[in-house]
Amino acid sequence: MVREQAFPVETANSVPALVEFFLDHNLGKARSDYVKAECAYHLWRHATHGKSNRSEIIKLGALHKLVETADKGDKHACYHALGCLTQFVDSEDFKTMILAYTGAKLIRCLGESLNNVNHTRTQLQASHILWSIANNAETTVRVVPIVNKLVEALHISGPSWGISKAIVICTQVCQALTRVATLAAGSEAQSTLTTGGYSGGRKNSVRKEMITLGVVGNCVEVMKFSGAPASSAPPPTDSTQPAAVTNPVEEVKVAALATIYALLDEPTCIVELRKIPGALACLSKALALNSVDAKAHAAGAMLQFSENREHAMEIGRSKGAIKELVSMLSTQQEKKSKKKKKKSKKGGGEDAPATGAALCLENAAGLLFQLTACEENTEGMVKEGAIPVLVGLLKSKGSKSLAVIQHSTCILAAIGLNEKYHEMLKEAGAPPYLLKALEEKEE
Repeated sequence: MVREQAFPVETANSVPALVEFFLDHNLGKARSDYVKAECAYHLWRHATHGKSNRSEIIKLGALHKLVETADKGDKHACYHALGCLTQFVDSEDFKTMILAYTGAKLIRCLGESLNNVNHTRTQLQASHILWSIANNAETTVRVVPIVNKLVEALHISGPSWGISKAIVICTQVCQALTRVATLAAGSEAQSTLTTGGYSGGRKNSVRKEMITLGVVGNCVEVMKFSGAPASSAPPPTDSTQPAAVTNPVEEVKVAALATIYALLDEPTCIVELRKIPGALACLSKALALNSVDAKAHAAGAMLQFSENREHAMEIGRSKGAIKELVSMLSTQQEKKSKKKKKKSKKGGGEDAPATGAALCLENAAGLLFQLTACEENTEGMVKEGAIPVLVGLLKSKGSKSLAVIQHSTCILAAIGLNEKYHEMLKEAGAPPYLLKALEEKEE
């Protein structure tokens, strides 16, 4: 019978001695989970106390053993090993490890920890490491084999004392899924959920796989979460400058919206979104979030509903929806750089897709144009002061897309179909070509 090897406490204060004991394979069979956990704990403690300690731990080759401990150890060993690994996620050595065989083992372990370990802090460490891996363009693809685990973890639940951590976990999972969806949009990376490898899997793309697994419905459920925020952001002093996201509840909703938006060009995503009860109402409420990106993504998702007249009417009747959309037209745009842009070899200098404030403006204008199909929506826009805002957009010299100009013109034309608004259009200084068209109509 092999006798258990006790953890030598005297080695705890020396990184080389600690790593040597940790890596000693001769003690492998005798070493208990308790000893593994103790080693990982003390390495974690050293790793948090300076870059030199982390460099020494890497140099002595402890990262691979930490992965093995997280994968094979008990819940305490897993917790301490993952905690230690979180200190290395920004290092080049960690990236190299992720791209190697050990990385696949860690990814699998992280997926299991997210869903099968009933310990919130371990789940939080797993989500943090996964987010770090997904956030690096070179390692994002390594997360693909556990997309099913990520979608499964996309929820907010648990006891009230742990709900704040659950929100952070869900936020990081959403962000990881968004990165995978964005990467797959460009590369059409193949799903490998059946093979566990990185090629030769199903012919369906990862994005379609995510939708099949229920990512859209899970994201909508996250957006419906109404838990009490841990902190609240002060109201913006300028209505054209939304406040930064400082509320964890709002942040998780922003992340969930980003995941949905990243999948919107998949027809199955739109089909699934339209099937979900209350999805449109949920998106309408999201227009009031402080984040510019969230507003843009919510309006973009609602565009998929607005083609239906009944849905257009529902959006118009949603409390504050039109008001928020009109205010989004005044979102302050980023200043355009005066430097000449280099022409792309492939695209011949084509404009990049709109993002941030530009996307917010473009989607708001597009959605408002779709809503003009209902006369009561047009009246609502006028009441919210849309006419001077739209005229101002057309006259402004700031950078705006052709789509914004077209949508703004069409909205004003739709408003002009009602003669009672002609004077308001003239007073606001509507473009001459529009006024001329209205005068001809009157005659």
